Amino acid sequence: MFHPYEIEELIDDGVISSRFPNFNNPMDFYEVVKIDLTNIKECILTVESTFKQKADDPTYYYNIKDNENQTKKVLYPDKMLEVWHCYNTYPQFIRYSFITGIYSLFEERFMNLCYRYGYRFENGNLISIDEFKRRRENKSINGIFLAKKYCADILGIKIVNDMWDELTYYNQIRNCIVHSRGYTLKTPYKNNSWKKERLEIAIRGIDGIDTKDDLIKINDTACLHFIQVTEEFIKSLCKQIPIDNTN
Repeated sequence: MFHPYEIEELIDDGVISSRFPNFNNPMDFYEVVKIDLTNIKECILTVESTFKQKADDPTYYYNIKDNENQTKKVLYPDKMLEVWHCYNTYPQFIRYSFITGIYSLFEERFMNLCYRYGYRFENGNLISIDEFKRRRENKSINGIFLAKKYCADILGIKIVNDMWDELTYYNQIRNCIVHSRGYTLKTPYKNNSWKKERLEIAIRGIDGIDTKDDLIKINDTACLHFIQVTEEFIKSLCKQIPIDNTN
């Protein structure tokens, strides 16, 4: 039976072997995150394909001849609303859900990495992420921003700026979805120019995300790109974590 933390590997004779992760090796931690992200990716591709197949159902259309005697496919009037939903409403709804889900996974795994491996770094000022959070200057910092600051300031992990910038853009998109249902002119943004500017920068910074009628619109590539950046970012962190040879 498939186990969510099972790691599958292709060995020399072409046989796929399975093993459970050894979290002493940080790259096994990365592999587990990759499994979750791959499952989400496959789910996205399946759902997107299902909507498209539904909208293109041949029973929803009939053929006519145009003035040049060319056959054209015409949608039955009673199917127009359903097809509209399959091309527009439903994909946006599910993409919003995927963005928030991917972000939640990223935040939890990033924080977990700090808890799980922070002790391995030889640093005279080494403290836990909880102790780091209790510092007065960090009390207002949470989530991925706390984890990033802890990794950079305490553990000395190098953060790849380009990837981090993209992840903070997705943070802004996620916040707008969660707190404003994707509307960019609702109260949190309408009355706060700083928040509005940050959101606008994020929208411009991600290919596949735009606005229409003041509503965030997400195309079929933006969620997949979020998965790719998240995976690469976690991998870049895990490569910098020392192996604990005492276990």
